[in-house]
Amino acid sequence: MLISIGIINWNTKGLLFNLLEQLRYDDTKYRREIIVVDNASRDGSPQLVKEKFPEVKLIQNSKNLGFTKACNQIIEEMEGDYLLLLNTDLQIQRGGIDKLVDFMEKNKDAALCGPKLVYPDGTLQASVRSFHNLTTVLWELTGLYKLFPKSEVFGRYFLTFWDHAETREVDFVSGAAYLMRKSAIDDVGIFDEDYFLYVQDADWCYRAHKKGWKVYYCPEVTFVHMEGQTVKKLGEIKNFLSNYERLIFFKKHYGESQAKMLYVLTLFFNELKRGFKSLLYKNSAQPRGRWLKYYRKAGKKLLWGRSCNIDPESLIHSGKPGFP
Repeated sequence: MLISIGIINWNTKGLLFNLLEQLRYDDTKYRREIIVVDNASRDGSPQLVKEKFPEVKLIQNSKNLGFTKACNQIIEEMEGDYLLLLNTDLQIQRGGIDKLVDFMEKNKDAALCGPKLVYPDGTLQASVRSFHNLTTVLWELTGLYKLFPKSEVFGRYFLTFWDHAETREVDFVSGAAYLMRKSAIDDVGIFDEDYFLYVQDADWCYRAHKKGWKVYYCPEVTFVHMEGQTVKKLGEIKNFLSNYERLIFFKKHYGESQAKMLYVLTLFFNELKRGFKSLLYKNSAQPRGRWLKYYRKAGKKLLWGRSCNIDPESLIHSGKPGFP
């Protein structure tokens, strides 16, 4: 059996080296191929792969195509029975990948499974979630999910009321690390490239559920995830993308009316938060909210006009979405 391992890299040379070193010396009983897609890194990452890891298949993009398109490039290139997608900012459990494959072999109804993720200090990371709806968005925007994390009502999205100790069927798992069955990919399809960076994991799992597949969380395998090592470089653009791409998900799966309600709720509560911060910090620099301006414009185009295509080069290098 062949396992394809896919890694998307953007200017994380040191992390990429550490991850490839871990994979090189990991315990495994399965054959593996490793595919790295480099999204136009400027830190010497491609050269590192060529010189230090010649066994790795390298796809070198001339510009940043985004996370989702890079995932699909891996799917097009892969030859394995399974695809393990990994972020570069991971420390994998020795032998853990084989355990995930063994689980999938025993559970033929599983399209995808994900390990338990923890922060470097060992605390639990919210890596399994329920599909968002307007109610869970409201709890998030109002902060009630943080005030009452043990509530099955307010903690539904991040499943904070659950101890994450047992294997469980879930809606979806974090895109930082998960194992996909190739036959499920063939059935469900590739990732939706309307998403640039976020929500493609929830979207794919949503489509898989509709096809009758299951998604599992497997806590017997634990990876350490140094969350946000790439996206932290995006600044406020991260806020824009996470909110805007959630809007795409709502429109696609729940309809325009719910997407419009999400749009209004997001603007209202975030503008309200900015107003309070302005009062609190009136004698210092005003709180930044540039992403809201972009979100307002892009949301209008998406919901009341035409779709709003994000230009990656403009997004990454100028700090602006670059939509027409």
